Amino acid sequence: MILMDFYVICGSGNEGERVFDEMSDRDMVVWNVLISCYVRNGQTRNAFSLFDVMQRPENGCKSDNVTCLLLLQGSVQLCGLSFGERVHEYVKEHGYGKSVKICNSLITMYARCGCVDKATQAIRVFRGMLLKDVVTWTALITGLAINGQGRDVIEAFTEMQRRGAYPNIQMFTGVCLIGT
Repeated sequence: MILMDFYVICGSGNEGERVFDEMSDRDMVVWNVLISCYVRNGQTRNAFSLFDVMQRPENGCKSDNVTCLLLLQGSVQLCGLSFGERVHEYVKEHGYGKSVKICNSLITMYARCGCVDKATQAIRVFRGMLLKDVVTWTALITGLAINGQGRDVIEAFTEMQRRGAYPNIQMFTGVCLIGT
């Protein structure tokens, strides 16, 4: 597994794939390592293809929340809304929707994929969360800002403060995006 990761980091992705292909016992961690390698190297479509293969019953492996986080990261890199929506459906079907990290990544994905009309989906995810951390608020506020929703940014920032959350530097950057 470490060798596979090493090959991909060094730009020898084909060698990493070869190591993966030669492994007889592939657990979820091994699958996630190769998916991570694809995402890190901008090969999101390959990551999703591997995700599809991973789901086949003969492989005996189901994705976990780490897989979903990796694929959401890849969706943002690709600005691939349809990929991200597919992961969101998987998250809902498999019960990962309570994870703060997953929800934060969903908010970021919807906001960063550049579809203002889909920012409402980011807000739905946000409102459905029981626990919100500073990363949650930052994802929402930055997402609203990059989608030109200045008034909503101010309202969210005010609500965040009212609930006792403290802003970080990324959040201030998001708030500053209103004027750009």
